[in-house]
Amino acid sequence: MSKIIPTDINKTGGLPAELEIFVGAEVMLRSNIDVKKGLVNGAIGFITEIHWPNFRRAQMYEQDIPSITVNFGNNGVRRIEPISVQFPAKRSYGTAERRMLPLILSWAARVHKMQGSTVDCAVIYCYTKSISGCMV
Repeated sequence: MSKIIPTDINKTGGLPAELEIFVGAEVMLRSNIDVKKGLVNGAIGFITEIHWPNFRRAQMYEQDIPSITVNFGNNGVRRIEPISVQFPAKRSYGTAERRMLPLILSWAARVHKMQGSTVDCAVIYCYTKSISGCMV
């Protein structure tokens, strides 16, 4: 499949091929869900619940993707469903489609998202002596 499907997440509609999820994981939306409520591409929250599909048998099938509940802080708690995105396949093979939760794990995203931002107040916790002044 990697010969046809791009490996770069930015070329697959923002949806990863795989996503490891668990309750408590910090995640970032990769799609606009509800712009008026602040649930936009880049919104960060924590998974509070995983809703597994009803099992037809004792096992899940590859197409059985759970929905999840995410707490987005001031933007509220929201159930996120899988979405489908079409994108160009490699080597002119036509169009490919991926069905996945519009999320990625975002443990390290906070620092990078703040770069270049203007804020009224910030709390910086320097947990080691090895951090130089130029990093703050």
